Amino acid sequence: MQQTEKYELNIVETGDPLGPEPFNENARKLETALWDQAPVIGTYTGNGTGQEIDLGFKPRLVLLVGVSYSKPSIAILTETRLYYNTSGVSGASGSLKLTERGFQCTGELCHNKAGETEWYLAVR
Repeated sequence: MQQTEKYELNIVETGDPLGPEPFNENARKLETALWDQAPVIGTYTGNGTGQEIDLGFKPRLVLLVGVSYSKPSIAILTETRLYYNTSGVSGASGSLKLTERGFQCTGELCHNKAGETEWYLAVR
């Protein structure tokens, strides 16, 4: 039985014996592949100084949403870019960056306001 190149899924050909096992094996492989690509959604509590949020993997993209400010604050963080809407946030400073196991936030401006819950969505 031949298999696809990327996911090694079984390709049923005309002369192959037909049974459930090749289809069940394909289903298990697809489930694993899809689960490994699922985004991670969570929260953390800001500490006002700096912390690393450990996701257990290096994300390709992180979306942060802060609702504890006078207006909602949104940041989109990638390996090469940081898009940030800071409307309603003033008088604070900080930085955001991806790490090998998640992302790091320092200061209050960058979604780390002490005692406040921050939301994130991370893409593998």
